[in-house]
Amino acid sequence: MSNFLVGRGLNDAAYDVFSGTGAQTVFSLTSASSTSAATVSISGVVQRPVTDYSVAGTTLTFVAAPPSGTNNILVQYNKSITIGTPADGTITAAKLGTGAVETAKIADGAVTAAKIETAPAIAVDNMTGTLPALDGSALTGIAGITAPTAQATTSGTAVDFTGIPSGTVAIDLFWSDYSCSTAAHGPVIQIGDSGGIETTGYDSNAYRIGSTAVENQTDNFIFMSDSNGMNAGNVASMAGSLRLVNPASNTWLFWGTQARNSANGGFGVGEKSLSGELDRVRFTTNDGDTLSAGIARIVYW
Repeated sequence: MSNFLVGRGLNDAAYDVFSGTGAQTVFSLTSASSTSAATVSISGVVQRPVTDYSVAGTTLTFVAAPPSGTNNILVQYNKSITIGTPADGTITAAKLGTGAVETAKIADGAVTAAKIETAPAIAVDNMTGTLPALDGSALTGIAGITAPTAQATTSGTAVDFTGIPSGTVAIDLFWSDYSCSTAAHGPVIQIGDSGGIETTGYDSNAYRIGSTAVENQTDNFIFMSDSNGMNAGNVASMAGSLRLVNPASNTWLFWGTQARNSANGGFGVGEKSLSGELDRVRFTTNDGDTLSAGIARIVYW
């Protein structure tokens, strides 16, 4: 039975025939090969590699010139195989083994945001933009969170934040350096829907640290009991939150804290059901007094 090669292309093997001149030592092969891949015979006598000849690329060099003869030199050899670089876009995911791409093989900065799957992996759109600055400037780049421009509470009896969209479930409230024209009137929050701000139906209770007194309001959310105890020159700052607890009845919960420069502090909680879906929040005083100082802002989602 004849021997045969498995897995090699028929064009991998080649041969050349030359005629010796008795003086010529260098011959050109049709294809590139190497000394170890070439078998050379002269008039049927196999020559010894390196000792008698060498092959480098397409150049066959004899140590001694073969004798003169017609087609007396036979060279059988395997051609060099060039493995090229795959063309761009030709390697598919199916050709990559599990774990084949290691972290060390990925250049710094090679993975861009456009190459990260947005769903269900990391939602890139939720990570763009800048983080909120500590100076209170608007939040940007965080999907789903909205921070309208802060409003000065330096005139009038109230400031309203309107246009809060349908589907909002949480609102954070901030009011810094509040004061009003009459000493006794404290800061409060009211909410409303498309029909306007509602001024009844609140169940709001507040406490003052160091006092056992509890104050209840039915026309607003109050931050601290003894709200009528704002003395002349007092400045207060507040922070609070509203959360939708029952969408069917448009019921919102409130909680907040207050501190003022007369060393008093306290906290309040409350609940209110609206006639419709909330779309506005009001910063005002418990008796409708004129505002004289402060900055109010909200953040909602």
